Amino acid sequence: MNSPRLGCLTPTAFLTTLITLLITAGALVVNGSAMFSPGALNAQSSGILLGGVYSHAELGSDCAACHASFLSAAKMSDRCLDCHSDIMNQSKDFHIIMFAQSQQHPCQDCHTDHHGAEATLTNQKMINFPHDQLGFSLKRHLKTASGAAFTCADCHLLTFTRPEESLCVVCHNSYQADFMQKHQIAFTGDCLSCHDGIDRFTSFDHGKTPFILSGKHQQVLCQDCHRAAHAIADLQGLPQDCKSCHAAKDPHAGQFAADCSACHNTQAWTPPPSTITR
Repeated sequence: MNSPRLGCLTPTAFLTTLITLLITAGALVVNGSAMFSPGALNAQSSGILLGGVYSHAELGSDCAACHASFLSAAKMSDRCLDCHSDIMNQSKDFHIIMFAQSQQHPCQDCHTDHHGAEATLTNQKMINFPHDQLGFSLKRHLKTASGAAFTCADCHLLTFTRPEESLCVVCHNSYQADFMQKHQIAFTGDCLSCHDGIDRFTSFDHGKTPFILSGKHQQVLCQDCHRAAHAIADLQGLPQDCKSCHAAKDPHAGQFAADCSACHNTQAWTPPPSTITR
């Protein structure tokens, strides 16, 4: 006759469980919490002592240094800042901008460890990185000119604070060299002074501005009016009266009033004779 007892309640099951617990306890004593580690910690050092160590690898099996207990209100990002508090003291560090945003992103969204002693601590793919919040959108920068996905190093070699203009020029020269040559001659200054990654000036509609282009004005190049613009303010602050642009070529030598529209319109400078009052 078969016993009605469950197999997990037999003496053999109890003995097996006890042996397993003893083996696990022994491993914990010998190896500590390192037995649960998914991989070796990063051993690269910046030469700066943070949290009493020069690299994550020096933390050894002290998991609590980075991983807060599930019973604690602290988060992993809190543990990161306990050591990396120096970044919050650098006024130009982009991390400060991120922490100032309404939505704070955990450090591990961008930085991960346990990939080996020499592995990078920064996730170069940055799929979920909140780049829009830092003033430069990646909506139009999903693929490089070669078709590869952008990585941080494509735009940042020396600092993460802002993209490097020289890299902008190199990238855009690779597929639109003729345009870039003319563009750099026409507009000087830092690329980021005008461009925010959304390509706001591609197919720009002047009709949505206070100065609507009509007639011959529609054939004029941007740089013919916005000469040597260095920033958005230079583009927006251009005078809108005729004299500001055409005074240098005034055939009337200032003999008439500044209201050019009394005789002229944007279709052509030469007006019909009937429009001239003698």
